[in-house]
Amino acid sequence: MKNYKKLAVTGGIGSGKSLATEALKEAGYFTLSSDAIVTDLYEKVEVRKLLKSIFPTAIGDAPDYLIDRKAVAKIAFSNKLKHEELTRTITPLVMEEIE
Repeated sequence: MKNYKKLAVTGGIGSGKSLATEALKEAGYFTLSSDAIVTDLYEKVEVRKLLKSIFPTAIGDAPDYLIDRKAVAKIAFSNKLKHEELTRTITPLVMEEIE
């Protein structure tokens, strides 16, 4: 089996991660976007239900637990503790999908 190198593109909001990833993709490299994984995770009711406990005003009620993504972002980026809790909740799920 061929040994592949992996490259992680990281950075803050608006730093050009998506632009860099798109350039790699256009150059023929396989890319994987954690943003896309999070979007897929947010489609799962069980994930939305988890997030309801962190963001009760930004997540609808049962049975669908619909997410107001703008409200989640506003809360998460204005409240460090909520941002950390979101990260602790979502990151393991993203890593599980990547594996």
